[in-house]
Amino acid sequence: AELKEELSTVRKVLVTYVRQVDSLTAVNTKLEAENRQVQQRYEAATEEVKTLSEERERLVEKVTIASQLEATAVNVELQNERGRKTKSVRKLAIIKVDYTIAKNNTAEVGNKTIYMRITTPDDMVLQKQETDLFSFEDSQIAFSSRKNFEYAGEEFSDVIYYTVTETLWEGDYRVDLFVDGHLIGQQYFSLTK
Repeated sequence: AELKEELSTVRKVLVTYVRQVDSLTAVNTKLEAENRQVQQRYEAATEEVKTLSEERERLVEKVTIASQLEATAVNVELQNERGRKTKSVRKLAIIKVDYTIAKNNTAEVGNKTIYMRITTPDDMVLQKQETDLFSFEDSQIAFSSRKNFEYAGEEFSDVIYYTVTETLWEGDYRVDLFVDGHLIGQQYFSLTK
């Protein structure tokens, strides 16, 4: 009788344990399903963040390109010591470069510096001192002349000069204009005997 009573109690406890195991199994199944949903949402959100980051980078690049200044109407005038036009390498004293910086509403306004590089036919840069350098594409490159100006976002015309003290030779020369570390304009000229 005592064993039957204990067996009955064990069965009751066993039934309770079976119900708890069934209940925990149901809860576990539900939690696993929720976990899968959360994981899927997390992966979707991560993919969306990645896509938005890539789009942001593209837009930043477009804005950077759009905010670069552009020199138009770049004109090189070669002058002798009296300020008269010449193409003679022996008479050349001053290289005068006229340029116009186009209107740009996205460009940053304020004080800027324009750097002019004059490259000889053998790709040497005319420069007064070895320390005449500026930053361009993560390196320091030589410049021939520089000038400070204030840019207000509107079209702006100016002149920059280079006084020739070196011995030059016949051939084709190139003038490059840079502002804010970007090439904004270019022009060529030739010298004869």
